[in-house]
Amino acid sequence: MQAEVSEGQVRVKRELENGWFQHIGMPLPAVLTIQSGSNKLRYATLMGIKKAKSKEVKKVTPAKLGGTAQPVAVIEAMYAPHKNKQTQLFEGDAKTAAARWWRS
Repeated sequence: MQAEVSEGQVRVKRELENGWFQHIGMPLPAVLTIQSGSNKLRYATLMGIKKAKSKEVKKVTPAKLGGTAQPVAVIEAMYAPHKNKQTQLFEGDAKTAAARWWRS
């Protein structure tokens, strides 16, 4: 519901059942999943749009950030999944069904 970043740490507020809330702190970098609707819709003001147009866009290389020039990950292939209207049901326990799915 809420995230605050400070001094290499993020503090998040999450909603539990029955209206209870929990605050959790964790070190950065961190991956957060946030439910939809947590942010309130904000509209850019005309003054903000004008200021953004005049701002300089700085280009930063990995070397300037202290990283390597070599890419950490390379995308070798990307494709859209094949669409079909076929449903297949597997019966039995989860381990057996997973093994049967993997073979198909």
